[in-house]
Amino acid sequence: VRCTRSDGMTRMIIEQRRYELQPGEAAGFERAWSAARETLNNSGHCEQYGVLRNLDSANSYDVQIQWDSLSGLVAGFACGPHYARFQELVGPYDNRIVSQVRSAPVIANRRRGWDEELIGA
Repeated sequence: VRCTRSDGMTRMIIEQRRYELQPGEAAGFERAWSAARETLNNSGHCEQYGVLRNLDSANSYDVQIQWDSLSGLVAGFACGPHYARFQELVGPYDNRIVSQVRSAPVIANRRRGWDEELIGA
């Protein structure tokens, strides 16, 4: 995977969020992210995403979103027509985010992607 353009600008980025939920919030959180898939799919800038539950802590989740670029996330999605609905759905859990980072891949393998059926879509 080529992660930078010839001018050195990062092309693809991965946004990673870690959520620590309160007991009883997991089902609502999963429903919210399931509903938010439509906003990500329609954004034109989201290439892949996944919601992962920590096997060692049922109230801990990681969300990984692959964007076509930082500009695609900031100027495209966050300023676009789908962001308000996205925030309506998952924004109520923003106070449960314990870390959020945006990373540029250095080494990546794209042989296999996340299969929506595998993750219960």
